[in-house]
Amino acid sequence: MLFVRAHGAREGRDPIPLPELRGDDHRAMRALPGPERALPVPEVQLRGTVGGAVGQVAVLFRLMPQGVETDLNEVAKAVRTTLPGGVTIRGMQVKDIAFGLKSLLVSVVMDDAGGVLESTERAFAKVPHVESVEVMEEGLL
Repeated sequence: MLFVRAHGAREGRDPIPLPELRGDDHRAMRALPGPERALPVPEVQLRGTVGGAVGQVAVLFRLMPQGVETDLNEVAKAVRTTLPGGVTIRGMQVKDIAFGLKSLLVSVVMDDAGGVLESTERAFAKVPHVESVEVMEEGLL
């Protein structure tokens, strides 16, 4: 892990010793040989699952049909039957794109576990008359 100091040194006020620093304002610290004590770093955000409990994720997919003549009601029925386990549909909406072309927006909720999003995207891509699948939004619930 690399810590970067964004301000100048304050004599005697550093919570941990800072040996072998470079001369510029953004100075990297040398790695400590072992754990000295707990160092609270409230600004650090971790992506993915940490710990035992798995959260829920809401994802909005946009499915583009192969053409203007594609019946999106049939595509919506097929989408409901191809969902992987642990994924539930929250809603579907047909949205106009341009020149008569429409897309199907599918909102789903799934576990925040590895591979579930990709398997859902692959399942939607296999639906007949679907040209492409795009993740529009995703967020933790």
